[in-house]
Amino acid sequence: MNTPVQKHRKATQRERLVAGMIAAANRDGYAGASVSAVIAAAGVSRPTFYDYFQDRDDCFVASITDVQERHLPDVLDAIAANPPERALSAAIEATVGFASSQPAEARFLTKEALAGGPAALDARDAGIREIAKAIERALKKVAAETSVPGLP
Repeated sequence: MNTPVQKHRKATQRERLVAGMIAAANRDGYAGASVSAVIAAAGVSRPTFYDYFQDRDDCFVASITDVQERHLPDVLDAIAANPPERALSAAIEATVGFASSQPAEARFLTKEALAGGPAALDARDAGIREIAKAIERALKKVAAETSVPGLP
């Protein structure tokens, strides 16, 4: 039976493993972010790592997804709080704010994720697509006579 304390502990261990992956990848690059490096940074055992992730790549991709899930609400809120013609600017400002307040996570997404292979790139691109869709939805609300910067 999972008590609330056990559920919290499990969530905390997973969060520590994600933070450990981010720390290890930022410090030693994707190649150096071994399971040993991750569990050392996270302060958990190897069996605990494998309770949550199949392998290093599974943890790496999950870490990308986790960071994006924390970043996306800020972007969506910024877009919603601004006139639709400012959607792109608002998204950029939210992303810069995220990078300023969470530099390790921002570096992980923008630099280290590029080295993680096809699954990592797919996960990273999925987050970018969500932001692009939010911007496009907002821009559909702009009056035809309003000037809006073009998006490539």
